[in-house]
Amino acid sequence: MDRLLPRRDRIPALEAYLAGPHPDNPEETASLNSWLDYLKATADQPMHACKLVNKIEKTETQMQILLRDATRVSGYGLLVKINDRNQRLLLDTGASGIPINCRAAEKAGLKRISSVRFNGIGGSGQRNAYLALADTIRIGELEFKDCVVTVSEKAMGLDEDGLIGADVFSSYIVDIDIPGDMLRLSPLPAQPDEVKSEASLASESESDSDDELEDQRAT
Repeated sequence: MDRLLPRRDRIPALEAYLAGPHPDNPEETASLNSWLDYLKATADQPMHACKLVNKIEKTETQMQILLRDATRVSGYGLLVKINDRNQRLLLDTGASGIPINCRAAEKAGLKRISSVRFNGIGGSGQRNAYLALADTIRIGELEFKDCVVTVSEKAMGLDEDGLIGADVFSSYIVDIDIPGDMLRLSPLPAQPDEVKSEASLASESESDSDDELEDQRAT
């Protein structure tokens, strides 16, 4: 599917694909149906691009050591402000986007967009969730506006408020300094003849759904 097409032009293409014969993979079909619901819910809106709104190009922020219990470390986390509410998010290189608990979403006053399903932690299968709109997300000194996050309908089994996947930083060089407990984000080097694009967080997992559809069409 051409990712440059407006949303309303993608809807009939995806509907036609789902109505015809396609690989018998219930999870992928459910994911594409959820994506179709999202496209319909936002057809009259611009893409929620989660663009950087301040002029700061790079930042560093302290990572928090998150404990599973008194003796075991569960991982490293970030203190992220979602709609000016502090959330502790586990930094997970295997996660995608920003999935958070429903209580964290309620605290931040997020606006529900559409239902979706996402893979649970540790191979626990797909979970009921919904996509929601955050007015702002702040990480370190970087502030982003108009961002989509995934909200789990039930508790995710975490002591933290949710997860943040490393893929959301695709606009940046990511330096994870474990000994110094720091996360550093800096701009990607410009390619020859490349028009510089605005920095953003890849919070709206649009590319994943489109890639999934392209992969299925190729088989």
